[in-house]
Amino acid sequence: MPAAFHCQQAAEKLLKGFLVLAAQPFRKAHDMAELIDALAAVEAEIASAVFDMQDWTRCAVAARYPQPGGLPEPEPSEDELRRAVAAIDALDAALLDRAPKALSG
Repeated sequence: MPAAFHCQQAAEKLLKGFLVLAAQPFRKAHDMAELIDALAAVEAEIASAVFDMQDWTRCAVAARYPQPGGLPEPEPSEDELRRAVAAIDALDAALLDRAPKALSG
């Protein structure tokens, strides 16, 4: 699960960094759905493209807060991880492309 955790963290930090740059408020949380909703207020097209990342919250929660006696999260396949990295790269490129717009306000 460490690779899935790091994918979630990369996406979370990209989203939070862009939201700060865009002066868009968000709550201190690891909830990807909340972050994507906040992104939608300033960049609806990108938010729509990364909608599936909202399911990644479980990767952050399971890694940080394991439940005693609970079932472990299933490990993602190599293919799923490759798709996640590609999605992160696409998010990074899209946010970088929009960053000057956020700065100019």
